[in-house]
Amino acid sequence: MIERTSGGMRQTYQNPLVCEIRLLYSGDCMIRFADGTIKTAQIPSDPLYVAQYGIPLSEDGKFMAIGSWENGVSVYSTETCNLLWRCRTARIRQVFIYRSCVIAVKHGTGLLQFDLETGRKLREVRSTTVEAAYLLRDGMALVCSIKGKCALVRLEDLAVERLFPKAAINPNHCLSLVITGASAEKDRIIVQGFESWCNGNPADRENRPFQRIL
Repeated sequence: MIERTSGGMRQTYQNPLVCEIRLLYSGDCMIRFADGTIKTAQIPSDPLYVAQYGIPLSEDGKFMAIGSWENGVSVYSTETCNLLWRCRTARIRQVFIYRSCVIAVKHGTGLLQFDLETGRKLREVRSTTVEAAYLLRDGMALVCSIKGKCALVRLEDLAVERLFPKAAINPNHCLSLVITGASAEKDRIIVQGFESWCNGNPADRENRPFQRIL
């Protein structure tokens, strides 16, 4: 769970090593471990920005990744708070850790995949229409969008398993459509968001929530 606090942001985890991370406006990062110990160190970040997307942990809790619009992707050791590597680039939004890889969404450019321990870039999917991604189960993510279409992407190798036509996401031909979340149930993907300007009508400015099954 992610929440903003008066001092910055706080995220709690169901993880064998780490149960809570706080990023403070002072620059401090506080990590609370499952055994009750706490470690605090200076880690440069923007808590308000990070709170939008969260701080992913590796499965063992030993690595954490922080994304930044200005400074790229940074991976730290939770046990020492030392910076392990950084990819200096711009316009990073979501960052995910899947097994031994870090996957980053670079707005308007594509998807980047790095080796978790070394930071070596492994793969890249280029698309000027990439804006966001939503983590699903079984190592999959819904990426909005690749070459103008929402795509089901396998995080392990960034392979596109399925492309969804625009009509599936926007059947009402709305000029404004915002996806706020996605989830997977059995073999279905459920997308939530809100839309307006139905059928291109500029007088239709009411934001209406939607939920669609892809």
